[in-house]
Amino acid sequence: YDGGGGSRGATAERRPNDSERMSAIVNTVHRVGALMSINHPFATCGGCAWTYHSAVKDFDAIEVWNGDWDFADDLALVMWDKMLRTGRHITAIGSSDSHRSANMIGQPTTHVFARSATQSALLSAIRRGQVYVTSEVNTPIVTFEAARLVGAKRWRVGDEFQLPKPETIRFLITTSGLPEGAVISLISNSSKLRELTGAK
Repeated sequence: YDGGGGSRGATAERRPNDSERMSAIVNTVHRVGALMSINHPFATCGGCAWTYHSAVKDFDAIEVWNGDWDFADDLALVMWDKMLRTGRHITAIGSSDSHRSANMIGQPTTHVFARSATQSALLSAIRRGQVYVTSEVNTPIVTFEAARLVGAKRWRVGDEFQLPKPETIRFLITTSGLPEGAVISLISNSSKLRELTGAK
């Protein structure tokens, strides 16, 4: 759901803080197989900010990076983290939201781990959270997997798994095209567990 830039008809239907109405719209969208995203929830343009807090649980994704990174993206990232810590696994996405030549298309870019380039496969992967966001179209390239110490099974971004008992899990991170000075942080519940530099 994009608060700004919509048609006049869409604007007429918009009622800030009317979460009941928004939930009904989300249900309609889901019935036809589409997804709903909270786009630029802290943007300062007129009518762009997010006001449907109690309807958050119905949405599939949240845009945590819109165009050039700024304070509004910082706030969106915090909002997403808080949602994750409540147990709500909503997908983080990014978009160039390019309305003019000054805004380059694909900066940022959402990379999707889909089985094919079909609409259904892409939407299914986004729904499962199998995405990551970068500042450029082609770089950096990132893979992030989890694996048990015994066995060949691996899980990747977006996968969920439960262990029958406590055990050690390895995280495997590979990157290419990282900018100079890049840092990789492993964060859980707003706490930084590990920080890596010069990763390959």
